[in-house]
Amino acid sequence: MPIYVLADLLKVAADLGSESAYQRIGLAKVKISKSAAYRKYGRNLVDKWEKDGRIKKEGGKWQLNPVELETLFQLEKRPFYSMIKQKK
Repeated sequence: MPIYVLADLLKVAADLGSESAYQRIGLAKVKISKSAAYRKYGRNLVDKWEKDGRIKKEGGKWQLNPVELETLFQLEKRPFYSMIKQKK
């Protein structure tokens, strides 16, 4: 794996880790609605994640974890990571 890819991966992991920590201490939203996900990530991506089974309703409501959505978005943005995932 090239060093620049590893550096990028570490930055993304640190950002997601800090967001997760903010959620745990109550400084960030723990769940967002599907419409909020549409606004932030676009209808096409959110619908694709739903179709692929990556996001699901919880208790009949769309309550989505922002850190999980951001992780999915980062994977979509970086084809190299998607290639690694598909090879497994």
